[in-house]
Amino acid sequence: MTPCVTLDTVKLFVRVDDDIEKPVLELMIGAATGLIETRLRRAVVGDVDAGAVCASVEEVPQDIQLAACMLVSYMYEHRDASDEELRNRVMRSMMLDAYIDWTGGEDADESGAA
Repeated sequence: MTPCVTLDTVKLFVRVDDDIEKPVLELMIGAATGLIETRLRRAVVGDVDAGAVCASVEEVPQDIQLAACMLVSYMYEHRDASDEELRNRVMRSMMLDAYIDWTGGEDADESGAA
């Protein structure tokens, strides 16, 4: 899985100026990317012919980058947040629905849950 937002962008968003939190932020970026890809039911960065949203992190749409930054920010500020809290409080209010791959399965509802 390729991160859908750069570390530098996230550091600006969460207002971190040094590299002390770099390993934690990278973990959170990976987790945010995973949550987004689960919601979209496809990769964000990868082979476009295979269904990915785009081919490189530089091409990731701004709304997906912002969604990733919002997720990382929530995780950063609420380090004890559960997966359910992230899905219910953050993911539902995001601008990801336009990118969901609805062709993947008949058994999923509109929330992306099976």
